[in-house]
Amino acid sequence: MIEMLIALAVTSLCGLLLMGPMDRALATSREKQFWQNFEQLWQSAVIESPLNKMPNIINFNENKMTIINGKNKISLSYPKTVTVKKQVTIKISRSGQITGKTVNFKSTLPNRNQKLVFQIGWGQFIRRDVE
Repeated sequence: MIEMLIALAVTSLCGLLLMGPMDRALATSREKQFWQNFEQLWQSAVIESPLNKMPNIINFNENKMTIINGKNKISLSYPKTVTVKKQVTIKISRSGQITGKTVNFKSTLPNRNQKLVFQIGWGQFIRRDVE
């Protein structure tokens, strides 16, 4: 009986020790997936504006990003570990041009805060790690 309790305690302890790193790895993976999805949606919005001769409005809210193109609305939720420090709206003109803006993302994961710097002109942005 005592051996069984010791084995159960050791197994439980091992499970608890592995949960932290697994949660962190999963959260990191979700953030990477978010950035890939974001880049695809952004490039699509930049290309579609001049093709459709319609402006796109991109809203970075506290917990999601929304792209509005005419009657279409596409939302991309941030992972649970990510928030935007301040709401920002970016307009992509009918010709595909944007105005310069900066969006700061805060992550609860260590060393994962990001800054998106949208450059004036044709839809380019730079993603930087910030502390």
